[in-house]
Amino acid sequence: MANLVNIWGETDPSLVGDDSTPTLTISCTSAGTGTGLLIDTTPGTGAALDTISDNTSYAARIRGALSTAPALQLVHSVAAGATIAPLQIIASTASGAFIDFRGAVLSTASLAMTGANIAGLVPVWINGAGGANQGYIPIFNKAVAA
Repeated sequence: MANLVNIWGETDPSLVGDDSTPTLTISCTSAGTGTGLLIDTTPGTGAALDTISDNTSYAARIRGALSTAPALQLVHSVAAGATIAPLQIIASTASGAFIDFRGAVLSTASLAMTGANIAGLVPVWINGAGGANQGYIPIFNKAVAA
């Protein structure tokens, strides 16, 4: 079926597809550092990107293909400046688990931890039922399974 194209509409311009293929594909075939899509907004005007979906498997998905590069990189515009965290994850109270790790996850309970095994700590902000607090996630080097 044909896509409904309303990109010149005065309000809510849109591209609407009604089948299982992508409604819009944007590609950059540059061998350099070309960008397939740049979303630029004026500060204070709202979100640069919102994703709303009725998909029961995921609301948004970012996939890396045929590359060892990260699938997602978050870069804050104020490099090395004091700011809030560039990544904030908010889960509804009905969600249950906050983060779902899959694959190679190791329990810290099975590690022989000493001061020499901890390379550093990553500060995290926790705003949960106990109130707002700063916590730390340890980074291990030379972790040895006990």
